[in-house]
Amino acid sequence: MLFRSYGQRGDEPPERGRPGVDPALDQPIQPLQPGPFQQGLIDLEPALIGLSWLLSASADARLRNPGEALQLATEAVSASKRTNPLALDALASALARSGRFDDAVATATEAAALARRARADELRAQIEGRRALYESRRAYEGR
Repeated sequence: MLFRSYGQRGDEPPERGRPGVDPALDQPIQPLQPGPFQQGLIDLEPALIGLSWLLSASADARLRNPGEALQLATEAVSASKRTNPLALDALASALARSGRFDDAVATATEAAALARRARADELRAQIEGRRALYESRRAYEGR
């Protein structure tokens, strides 16, 4: 049997170990070293953008958190130095969900221009469609 309760047959549980010692390795526990995230080796932009979309545009209102969406999208835009149309698109959505429609329109316009320069015509068209919503003072919903 893989799992069993100790004490069923009078046996004792395994020793809890000594403080500061990893019981599995019986070696001193080492402090955490900076990992790839802390060293800037992991690109978190896609995760920031995706989570921002979820929090700003989810069809399920219980999942929405405009303030958090705005913060995450702002971090993604900052990380890309305002060169990623996907990050700016997410920021525009978060701005609209926060009721900042004029800022959302301006940010969507910037995102569409970047997409046009990158010849990402499908993305540009999608951004322009969302910008039309923001111009009519409505937030995008559906992701």
